[in-house]
Amino acid sequence: MSTFLGDWVKAIAGAAIICGAAISITPKGSVKNVLKLICGLVLVCSMAGPLINPSGELLSMSVSEYRQRAKEIAQQGENETNSLNRRFIEEEISAYISDKALDMGESIQDVSVSMNWSKEGFWYPAFVTIQGEVSETGKKRLESLIEGEIGLAKENQHWSEYGS
Repeated sequence: MSTFLGDWVKAIAGAAIICGAAISITPKGSVKNVLKLICGLVLVCSMAGPLINPSGELLSMSVSEYRQRAKEIAQQGENETNSLNRRFIEEEISAYISDKALDMGESIQDVSVSMNWSKEGFWYPAFVTIQGEVSETGKKRLESLIEGEIGLAKENQHWSEYGS
């Protein structure tokens, strides 16, 4: 109980000293009047604080709960960002392959890209499935293009005719 009272008196005295110093160095005028009002509120809060919340445990529990919740929200945001990045890259690569096939006069109905997460912390294409009716020449040209431009080796490219 004596430590409680001692801490309470120290808090009030500290608030009073800081408020007194702030008021004494502030020039006369409306700013000083506002500062007096704020200092009065600070002193009232420092006096009433232990009466409103006699145990500091409630506050520390609240802070730790907020900290934990903030970590969870940040992790959810990071996961969502990673997922969106992955989907964006998949869509961009699929569109790129489809556009190149179209430029070559080939008929592709679907391009599906599988992504992996690197140790360095980014998504990269690991496998592609291309569905459509593509000539042997077009397939070889697209395989080379995918390998050279996207970095997917031919063994990581799966080709199938549409409907099979």
